[in-house]
Amino acid sequence: MLGPALAMLWAGIAIAGNVIAAGSKFTTDVPREDLLAVGVEQFTWAGYAEWALAAVWCVGLWNARRSRVLWVLAAPVVLLAVQKLGVYPPLNARTMATIAGESTGDSPLHAIYAALEGVKIALLVAIGVVGSILHSAPRRD
Repeated sequence: MLGPALAMLWAGIAIAGNVIAAGSKFTTDVPREDLLAVGVEQFTWAGYAEWALAAVWCVGLWNARRSRVLWVLAAPVVLLAVQKLGVYPPLNARTMATIAGESTGDSPLHAIYAALEGVKIALLVAIGVVGSILHSAPRRD
């Protein structure tokens, strides 16, 4: 049951840190530059938590290395890597430029990051639900 629980914990952290908190900041009267600075820290710390969970997840995947569902179980880690190593650095650079008062223009980076986040969360929830169902089913010995 550790796998499904870990998947749901990871999904919860991603939903709270990367979805709910990200948007809710902008409902205040705080200056946009300050909100963006808080967002940089928020995504950094949520990222640390996600990397830690992904590391534990990878250790757990060792037992599934010969499984036909390994690619599904590994997908959240791959999506996190694409987000944090591919999309986040240029997105963060744009955010820092905006905080500095520079005009950065339009970019699809936020939409790409959000789409990856949505797929990652959906996969984690699906893994958690399906894993819970499979682990709770009576064993046939």
